[in-house]
Amino acid sequence: MRLRWSAILVVAVEQGIVDVLRGLAAEHELRLIEVSTMRAAINAMRYEPDVVIAAEMTQDGSYQDFIVELRLKQSHTPVIVTLNRSTETRKVEIFEAGADDCIEISTGSAELLARIRRTLRRSPAFRVLPAKLYFDAVEIDTEKRKVHIDGKRFALTAKEYELLEILILYADRVITKDFICSRIWTVGADSQIVRFYIKRLRDKLGPVLEKENFIENVPGVGYRLYNHTLAVIAGHFQEFCSMGHPVA
Repeated sequence: MRLRWSAILVVAVEQGIVDVLRGLAAEHELRLIEVSTMRAAINAMRYEPDVVIAAEMTQDGSYQDFIVELRLKQSHTPVIVTLNRSTETRKVEIFEAGADDCIEISTGSAELLARIRRTLRRSPAFRVLPAKLYFDAVEIDTEKRKVHIDGKRFALTAKEYELLEILILYADRVITKDFICSRIWTVGADSQIVRFYIKRLRDKLGPVLEKENFIENVPGVGYRLYNHTLAVIAGHFQEFCSMGHPVA
């Protein structure tokens, strides 16, 4: 399970865990969004992190306050709570408060990564990055970071490639400028940079695909790439099921 484009919101977590997370982020191309207060954590939810790792207490509240506000906003983002020392009673309290997992600050990097992976599977925003991505005549090799159109190599800059990859990975879903910035640039980046690169992709790929507006503007929200290939596959699948064929 490759984690590229996964983002973790880190809330006032102890330095030892932060250091481990930074190492994992560099190795597995994770994005870390680091904040020190619960209020900042709530504001940072606009970046749609895949998972939140939070300390028990911050200067302005506790993980319970954060979880309550999160659920009031209808967010199902999983939350992991860090502990100095865990006991059965403490774990029960944390799970009953709505957390998905809890870890001690002494947890090693291998176990931490395994638990993050397990928690990510429950995240509504998470996507597994496959070895190949397809959009109409476009084929992306995500391991070699190469793009082919109708079998021929197509040149893109590093940022153009990353934007195209994330658009196809989240095809048919509206993704916000904040979401794109947090994965490709940094949180709080000027949204104008997203507009600039969206235009670059349209100018480069539109004529080749004969689809000028293959990246749809969603006013006031962000962008959506409509993947006709996926829609056709889904349509065939639904037709197959409607004919009474069993699905394994």
